Amino acid sequence: MQEFGSDFYTMPDFCNTEAKESKITIYDVYDNLREYASGRHAIEAIYKYKGWKRLWIPAYFCYEVIDYLISIGISIKLYNDTPLNENDDDVISSLPYEKGDVLLRMNFFGIRKRRSNEGISIPVIEDHTHDLFSEWSRRSDADYCIASIRKSMPTAAGGILWSPKKFDMPAPIAETAECKDMAKVRCEAMQMKHDYIYGVKTIDKEAFREKYIHTEEIIDKLLLSGMDENTLSIAKHLNYGMIDYLKADNWRIANEMLKDSFHIMQATSPFSIIILCDTKEERKSLRMHLIKNMIYPAILWQIPEKTEWHNIVLWRGLAEIAEKYVRKGTQLYIEGKIRTRSWVDQSNITRYTTEIYADNMELLGRKNEQIGASPVSQIDNPVQPSLTSPVQESNVDSGNNDIDDLPF
Repeated sequence: MQEFGSDFYTMPDFCNTEAKESKITIYDVYDNLREYASGRHAIEAIYKYKGWKRLWIPAYFCYEVIDYLISIGISIKLYNDTPLNENDDDVISSLPYEKGDVLLRMNFFGIRKRRSNEGISIPVIEDHTHDLFSEWSRRSDADYCIASIRKSMPTAAGGILWSPKKFDMPAPIAETAECKDMAKVRCEAMQMKHDYIYGVKTIDKEAFREKYIHTEEIIDKLLLSGMDENTLSIAKHLNYGMIDYLKADNWRIANEMLKDSFHIMQATSPFSIIILCDTKEERKSLRMHLIKNMIYPAILWQIPEKTEWHNIVLWRGLAEIAEKYVRKGTQLYIEGKIRTRSWVDQSNITRYTTEIYADNMELLGRKNEQIGASPVSQIDNPVQPSLTSPVQESNVDSGNNDIDDLPF
């Protein structure tokens, strides 16, 4: 029985270099691309090139990317946006922007219709990782767009940057030695998985899984790099139009089969079948059922019913404790006074903010979670505990290994 996982293997049928009448590549659609090793590198490159001071990112976003951006000195501000928000315009229009800010808007899983950025007072970056060929991405009016192409293409790595407004962009950069080495190992894993899927009995599944896991760890730490040569060649020749068509056709078939039994997030240009579960128990039960049938789904983040943000002001001893022990995700009990203040920004608009001036603070959770915690830095809002990173649970046949077949 054939297995289905959430990461690509080598797909030669879609990557040949012979021209076809129906062939559509990303270069046919976007003619001013810059290529990088990953989507996070695309964000880093344009952020530093433009000299921006702070980046607004949806609270529902990849934490590994946020951690990387913080580690290279980018100041992050989170705003309340999730895939369940039918219209994020009200949230975006009310954010307290400052000079030097830039806004990142997320095209979640192909479920959103085109957004307009008209009237937004700061530059806008759109992330079209999940929906490369949608109406929104093709007709975007953002200043810049980025995408991580390895989420939707059979490539070892890859991120792209383009400007719908034809604005200036950073000069192209070459791949680093670290990126080249990583891509080589990942290509080996992709070929091994291809052979395994197509019945080569000498291929050890755990061997290529270890290579995938190892390269994921490298990607998380990889510094700014251009795209590796193998990924670049595939991106230039891949018939992504055909992949996009087949993916949408598969989605329609699966949606018709499952829609009466599951809550499926409807999409105009689907990234994949996204099933929304009411509880973690329901999600786990469904996932284990799929795994028993050799289908290994990716686990996405939990969507909170309601998110509330509070700015906490700490002084003296409390500030010292927070600096030493509080990190992203730390649960706190706070007692204090609520105060509201106002100021006039550089556009002569009066802004208001409400803050909690803490009198007492108690660290919650287990003691070993508090010891050795890294301090919060660069990020203006704590990430709420209810919004969790993708859970990478084990396959049924792999013991206590906590890595999913292919991490999202």
